[in-house]
Amino acid sequence: MNVCAFHIVRQFSESVGDASCCATDCYRSFTTTSGSTSPMSIQQIEDMAPAERGAHPARLWRALATAVLSLLALFADAPARAQQGGWQTTAPQVAPKSQRGKGSSEPGSTTIMPSNSAPQKGEQPGQGEVALQALLTEEGAPISKGVVWRIFKSQAAGPAPLQRPRLVSTSHDASPVVKLAAGEYVVHAAFGRANVTQKVTVAAGARVTERVVLNAGGLRVLTVDGAGSPLPADQVTFDVLAGEGEQVSARETIISGAKPGLILRLNAGIYHIMSTYGDANSIVRSDISVEPGKLSEAVVTHLASKVRLKLVTREGGEAMADTRWTIKTAEGDVVRESAGALPTHILAAGNYRVVAQNGEQTFERTFTLVPGVAVDIELIMR
Repeated sequence: MNVCAFHIVRQFSESVGDASCCATDCYRSFTTTSGSTSPMSIQQIEDMAPAERGAHPARLWRALATAVLSLLALFADAPARAQQGGWQTTAPQVAPKSQRGKGSSEPGSTTIMPSNSAPQKGEQPGQGEVALQALLTEEGAPISKGVVWRIFKSQAAGPAPLQRPRLVSTSHDASPVVKLAAGEYVVHAAFGRANVTQKVTVAAGARVTERVVLNAGGLRVLTVDGAGSPLPADQVTFDVLAGEGEQVSARETIISGAKPGLILRLNAGIYHIMSTYGDANSIVRSDISVEPGKLSEAVVTHLASKVRLKLVTREGGEAMADTRWTIKTAEGDVVRESAGALPTHILAAGNYRVVAQNGEQTFERTFTLVPGVAVDIELIMR
């Protein structure tokens, strides 16, 4: 823009016969010339005849200097005007990437190359892998199915509620490979009722194989009557209690209501079995040892019989409804209470007393049961 102002000065200088004058001389002439005459405008200068221009040199130079300074002030103020929104500016255009030459890049741009050390898909920084295997015994082969794994994260020291391990993973695969963040964990393996817990340490970027020895075996319970015949499975249940040397009532129940013939997986040790046949007092108790890696089998014999009760007005008559029944041992201990016309119970072999109550009337009778012989017990209303 300053070049344009210089050309204006030069053209005017040539018009008055001084082609070698420049913008600096004009400015110096303007500052050193005195007089009260006001500067002339560019239009006034153009309207003057050549002769008149030569007659007023001082005024012409002052007019020329004023015009140049005005142009310079205008161009110096151009950036501020552009920032105030007076002018529209256009950002430099960058050629599309497809039109650039090989190896070219945008000014100021940075090219980021992918790192070969980035985590693989599915992995996170700071993770490790744990391959889990469960064995019945130290020398045994890994268990192929039926194992349930639970992994807990060890908590930092603090109040008791905060110290409880937090469950972070569960797997029903026999030999899973689990990805975990680096740290300390507690692994719990369950195989049926056999279970074991152990600690494991996971290191970032490493894989460790943890072999968990359950030290477990199997238990199968069979139930028969006095003649050795299997009892109906739907009428027999048994409980498995832990430990020995303690009172039965104080022992922990590990399995409740199990059916005979099934294989139960248990940690090696001695267990107490309580088998119940029917809904009364045919209960057999026994202790059994479970050895690691072996199947232990227990045969429980119930010496019991089935009895059906009825109250009649005559022998062989129709049973009376709305009758309440109480069965007691010979010593007077209550074995079973029931109501109805024909209640049926399974009782251990022995001597009993039965009491029937119908309305305001009460009737009693004693009877004896032998193993494996079902009987009907009638009470006659007399």
